Amino acid sequence: ILFAINTQYGFTKREKKRKELRRAEQRRQEEVRRAEQCAAEFQRQLLVLTNSIASIQAESSSRRRRHPDYDEDESDNDE
Repeated sequence: ILFAINTQYGFTKREKKRKELRRAEQRRQEEVRRAEQCAAEFQRQLLVLTNSIASIQAESSSRRRRHPDYDEDESDNDE
């Protein structure tokens, strides 16, 4: 009987340990998923910013080609 109790207790401890390990793995996977989502969102925002900068640079370049004497520093001074 004592052997049966010890065996059952050992089985319960192993089951508990497996559940703890399974939960830890699930938490780790959730952290990885969140980190990947953050990285994807960062890349999306970086792409939007890069495109905005490229658009501003293209507009500035186009303005200089149309007006060779155009000086951006002087354009702010309407005196």
